[in-house]
Amino acid sequence: MKTLGPMKIVSIYCPDYQFPQYNYLVTAWFVETGEYLCAGDFLCEITTANVSVTIHAPCSGHLLQKFRNINELSAPGEELCQITSTD
Repeated sequence: MKTLGPMKIVSIYCPDYQFPQYNYLVTAWFVETGEYLCAGDFLCEITTANVSVTIHAPCSGHLLQKFRNINELSAPGEELCQITSTD
């Protein structure tokens, strides 16, 4: 997490669910860049090995940037997006 004055940039990473042979496919984004979201809101959905997982916002703020588009692969630990937050 980086600090920009009273605002923080929070990075959201692709989780590691111990499926070493699989990457994760981003199947949906529930917010657009610049949109305000609350802690707990759905950010995106990722799928692997017939398992779908919804990624939730860890804080309230604005979606600053997406690093993956729909139908793009992401490996565990790769950054999915950033949120600006004052939490």
